Amino acid sequence: MNDPWKQPHKHKHSAAAAATAATSQYASWPPAMMANMEASIEKKLLANLGPRIKAGDSDVTMDHGGLDSRATQLEDQLQQIQRNQGAFEQKLCQVDQTVMQVQTTQHGVESTVNQLQIQMEHQNQQLSQTLDRKMSEQMDRIEALLCKRGRHE
Repeated sequence: MNDPWKQPHKHKHSAAAAATAATSQYASWPPAMMANMEASIEKKLLANLGPRIKAGDSDVTMDHGGLDSRATQLEDQLQQIQRNQGAFEQKLCQVDQTVMQVQTTQHGVESTVNQLQIQMEHQNQQLSQTLDRKMSEQMDRIEALLCKRGRHE
C-alpha cells in the first residue's frame, strides 16, 4: 500500500535535526529582513492568485423570495393559530357560562323537588288521617246499624 504521507525510513533524529537547522537559519535574520521577505512573498501570492480570487469572489445576491415567502407563510400560520386560540377561549368561556347556568338551574330543580316531596309527604299524612277518620266513622255507623237491627228482631 502506497501511503503518500508516510515518510521514508530515515532516522527521526535526522529529520528533527534538519527542521532545527532550518529554524535556526532564519532565527539569526534581523526582523526587518524577515518583514521584507514576508511582504515579498505576500506580493507574489497576491499577484498570482489575486485575479483568480477576485474573479470567483463576486457577491451573489441571495434569493430572498423563497425565504420571504416561507417567513410570510409562518407568520400567516401563527396568526391563524392565534385566531383559533382566541375562538377556542371564547367557546370555553361560553361553555363555562353554560355550565354555571345549568348548575344554577339544577340547584333550583333540586330545591323544587325537595319542596314537592315535603308537600307530598304532608298530603299523604293528611290523606291517611282523613281516611282513618272516615273509616272510623263508617265503622261506628255500621256498628250502630247492627245494634238497631238486633233490637228490632
